[in-house]
Amino acid sequence: MTDGGGASAAAGALHFGGTNQSVIVNVVNGGSETSFTVELWMRTMSSTAGLFEVYGAGADRMLSLNAGKVCWYVYGPGTQICSTATTYADGAWHHVAGTLGVVSGMRLYIDGTLAASGTKTSSTFTNDTSFQWGAGHTGFSSAVSYVNGDIDDVRVWSVERTATEVAANYLVPMDPSTPGLLGYWKLDETGTGNVAIDAVGAHNATLFNFAFSPSPWVAGKL
Repeated sequence: MTDGGGASAAAGALHFGGTNQSVIVNVVNGGSETSFTVELWMRTMSSTAGLFEVYGAGADRMLSLNAGKVCWYVYGPGTQICSTATTYADGAWHHVAGTLGVVSGMRLYIDGTLAASGTKTSSTFTNDTSFQWGAGHTGFSSAVSYVNGDIDDVRVWSVERTATEVAANYLVPMDPSTPGLLGYWKLDETGTGNVAIDAVGAHNATLFNFAFSPSPWVAGKL
């Protein structure tokens, strides 16, 4: 796989094998239904895969790949916005971010640039108990799909990040004390560790169904 440009490869990332692997963190009622942002780096050849979702008795606020498009879904009634381009399963690093809030509604950013938008300003999903990434749904009532590739630098916010903020910070590490940053998993671990440390401090995540020979901790984007 090749680097998609921007910041040079550094530190670490987590490799997913495309079968049944995921990373899960328990954050009961952690995802605000009215002010929310999730962002991550991904590098994959999977044209359809769940990247991130808030879930519990169902799933909501989902980033996914759908036939090469990047999509952002919010529950109640379900609204999904997707990129026009279908070329993001290209084996290069791409940054994807979904935001939700009363200021701008739904926004999907790819590599720091607005890719799609919608008017929905909140979710009605209140059964959230966890976040997961590397696996997830790709739309309402869809099957779970898994990533074959790498994920790095997962950030979840309890605020609606602006276009300026996304563009200014997607290529650089964040200060964990940044206001509104709920969880920040740099994925810089090594070896056989099955825990992804939350740099903010409260929500370490657990790797499920990973083999550690070779280690899934690989060279990353940030």
